[in-house]
Amino acid sequence: MKSNILYWVFLSTFTAVFSTYAAGNRIHYNNQDLFLSGANVASVNFAQDIGPGWTDLDTFADIFLDVHDHGGNAMRLWLHTNGEATPEFGDSTVTGPGTDAISDLKAILDLAWEREVGLVLCLWSFNMMEKKYGTALTDRSRALLTDSSFTQSYIDNALVPMVEALKGHPGIIAWEVFNEPEGMSNELGWSTTQHVPMSAIQRFVNRCAGAIHQTDSTALVTNGSKSFKSQTDVDGSTNYYTDSRLIAAGGDSSGTLDFYSVHWYEGDGIALSPFHHSKDYWGLDKPIVVAEFHMKNAFGVPLEHLYDVLYTSGYAGALAWSWTDNVVSQPAQMRAAMQSMWDTHREDVDVHGIGGDWPAVAITVPAANTQFPENAEVTITAEASDSDGSIALVEFFVSDTTKIGEAVAAPYTIVWKAMLPGSYILTAVATDNQGHERTSDPVAIKVGTPPMVRLEAEAATRQGSGMTIRTDPTASNRYYVDMATGTGTLTWKLTGVPTAGNVEIAFGYNLNYNTPKGQYINVNGKRVTELMFDGAMKKWQEKKLSVDLVQGDNTIQMELSWGWMYIDYLAVPSSVIPTTVETPIENPECFALMQNYPNPFNGETKILYVLPKAADVRLEVLDLSGRRMAVLFQARQTEGAHEAVFDSKNLASGIYIFRLRAGTFVDQKRMLLLK
Repeated sequence: MKSNILYWVFLSTFTAVFSTYAAGNRIHYNNQDLFLSGANVASVNFAQDIGPGWTDLDTFADIFLDVHDHGGNAMRLWLHTNGEATPEFGDSTVTGPGTDAISDLKAILDLAWEREVGLVLCLWSFNMMEKKYGTALTDRSRALLTDSSFTQSYIDNALVPMVEALKGHPGIIAWEVFNEPEGMSNELGWSTTQHVPMSAIQRFVNRCAGAIHQTDSTALVTNGSKSFKSQTDVDGSTNYYTDSRLIAAGGDSSGTLDFYSVHWYEGDGIALSPFHHSKDYWGLDKPIVVAEFHMKNAFGVPLEHLYDVLYTSGYAGALAWSWTDNVVSQPAQMRAAMQSMWDTHREDVDVHGIGGDWPAVAITVPAANTQFPENAEVTITAEASDSDGSIALVEFFVSDTTKIGEAVAAPYTIVWKAMLPGSYILTAVATDNQGHERTSDPVAIKVGTPPMVRLEAEAATRQGSGMTIRTDPTASNRYYVDMATGTGTLTWKLTGVPTAGNVEIAFGYNLNYNTPKGQYINVNGKRVTELMFDGAMKKWQEKKLSVDLVQGDNTIQMELSWGWMYIDYLAVPSSVIPTTVETPIENPECFALMQNYPNPFNGETKILYVLPKAADVRLEVLDLSGRRMAVLFQARQTEGAHEAVFDSKNLASGIYIFRLRAGTFVDQKRMLLLK
């Protein structure tokens, strides 16, 4: 009780003394002066969200809508981060922003703006000089920071094209040059990073800020400081980012910051805490956004009041860390904080955009986990509403992408006929009169006995140097084996086949190189046939074959005759594999996370992943709100295949996420628990 009394005395004093600061400390965005109330998305896929490879736009869309639903208006997104994927580098120069970097970023910005969420776009992070990434990366980063011509090549060939292409996009709040660059400095750096002088960092900030301002005169620029240790001249600290110091370092009179961004964590103590000092305490002449902090009690300030304390203390924004890396903070805590700001200070956080409220939708019939007989006709009903308009359409989907019907008026009902045996995930998508779409929570059902189970090619045993695991969001489980060779084998093991007999199997494949291609099929060590894979090029398709299996353990092997094609999976009847299939993976060429098996499951399920090299690994299970349910593994592991068992005995039925972090690789999948 005493601590609560002290806190309320503290808060009342701040509110009375510092409320006058609030009106003059806002960020100009969307022709409004706003308090930034939001969080860090940081990254969905560390350092890989823009540029070559797959961008998980669905996850971004879900996160932005969640922020919008709870009154938030801003998120902070990392772009190049450590320079691993973007920009594009030559031998001693930057040659471009990176393949698809601009189009990926525009797609993310479009999703954010449609949901009335603005983004602070952070270009680089101290991670660019982290020792764990190796000297090839850190040497390149050092040159970028210290070599004037290298810096200019980045500005000319990557930064300016990005700013020019995205100039005027309503989803951009500001460009941010660095995330915590002091961590890679001689003066304040950490033991885990290579170091450069702060003068090099100041020069880079000045040159980048100037280029952004000259390319887009309306753009705002900031920089994310680790703490007030490098952001103020008060109490022995040094503000390295004043206008005069930046201009002196880089020589560009337009290369200054429009507002300051600062971070605070409990290790910085009360002396550097924005939760215990007003904005004016620091003697700074620009608005200050507190752009990173944990959602936890801050030396007597309860976590549920952190945003409000910053608001009443004269700061210009509160962005908690982090939606996707929530080791300490939880999205639920951020949602509550943003909702409180919306409820009490709506005039300072409401973005006047194209949004409005989004529709609500839920499947009410059938109930989750309903079992139907074969050839059943299933009635599916959804409830949908829109608080500021009307529902224009409700569409029904199975397995996320296959549309099975639609309804334009309540009751929103369809009848799904001629259903084949299988396990299905149903969703409904409601579209309102403004074109906004929301997807319902999934509902799992089962019809008869599922006829076929896919055994992924990436989980088979490979022999031959030319077979590489690659990723493709349209492939089964997002991975496939590229057989860019004419020799080698791909072997699947079937354990515990209950009875001998002839069964029909199928191979998923893609004729990427040319058509047709013949490959030998061996069963239990004996050649069955040379199977001809034909059809359209560059399209996933399936080829069937009947084979004889024995009771007990069996192997099905593809021996390359012609090679030079993609293999996605082997499908076998579900009656053939009543137990878990042995799926060792040898000599992997890329990181891969497999779908859990069995799925849906009750009790235990197994998760398989592969590492092409030794890495620091964390495998965890989360619920759909991002709350951690279990950490299955957290340690360093050697290369190769690894398996973890998840025991669901303490969890209720529902959908859960399992996430793998291995070095810089991050991937996650959903699994369905049915009890």
